[in-house]
Amino acid sequence: KIFLTEITKTDVESFGRWLTNKGYKTNTVITTLRNLSALFSYAVEIGAIQESPFANFKIGTKYRQESHKQPISIESIDLFKQYWLYYMTTLGGDKRIYKEAMTISSKLFAMNVFLMSYELQGLALVDMAKLTTREVKNFEYSHDGKGYLIISTHRSKTGKEVTIVLTPDLFNYPLFKFYIDYMMENDYLLPIFRKKDDTENKQINRIRYATEWVNRKLHGHGSIEGRKAYVGIWSEFNQWLTDIVDKNVITLKRNNIEVNKKNVKSFFIAEKTTFYAARHSFASNFINSEGATAGELATLLGRNVSGIDRYIAELGGIKKIIDARNKMK
Repeated sequence: KIFLTEITKTDVESFGRWLTNKGYKTNTVITTLRNLSALFSYAVEIGAIQESPFANFKIGTKYRQESHKQPISIESIDLFKQYWLYYMTTLGGDKRIYKEAMTISSKLFAMNVFLMSYELQGLALVDMAKLTTREVKNFEYSHDGKGYLIISTHRSKTGKEVTIVLTPDLFNYPLFKFYIDYMMENDYLLPIFRKKDDTENKQINRIRYATEWVNRKLHGHGSIEGRKAYVGIWSEFNQWLTDIVDKNVITLKRNNIEVNKKNVKSFFIAEKTTFYAARHSFASNFINSEGATAGELATLLGRNVSGIDRYIAELGGIKKIIDARNKMK
């Protein structure tokens, strides 16, 4: 037995090294230490101990979190949608697909919420999890009679209101249809929060659990404590795309672009890409659209216009600078 009062900062540092040496990813080590830190903070709060060993231990400074949020090109998103359709056909009938779509630890759920975030104007996972029949309920019709699903919500990070518009081809598509049907019975759009999750702590734990599983499925992990290495979704997509173009050239309807053996790697998605890349991908692909403005992007993302310029600068990186220089030729 080890008493809380016996655990020191040195022990915490040793535990962190032990997790790293066992092969756990940096993000997993950070999450584990933060959960442990929360336990000690509670112990201090109730008077069980006088000081937490994490008092002078800065987890964020000690470990640099791997976000890997670089944007994915619109062409690669289109190809990934094709892979998503292919993956669903491998599952079988509607019952199996529905079961996988509702299982937070499944690959299909990870693919679904990534694509949903992209289509929902880069909405964060926590904000998607909070969507209920109160936000997802308004239909509006254009002059040509097309119905649009209007979602009005607030971003958890900033509290800023954001309005999302889904066209009929999206909300009637299997990607959303499964979850809209689920919402009619369970109130929530996604099976992350539940009606009994009535406290903030319960909701925080549920969203952490979902985020960890989604990222784990997206980028996979190496061999841990003798367990077989897990191949992530991005890696499987890259291999699928390689196998397809090995036999046939893919012609993308968007701009009539060809994907072949010579250029296939340029459409790969980096294997360490995390869920947050869905937001950056939407932002990047929108701002690179003809006629798009920073003000429109700020509205779609639920951000203040005054801070959007820095966000756009982060999206482009060196490629943007090269493209700008090439315009002078």
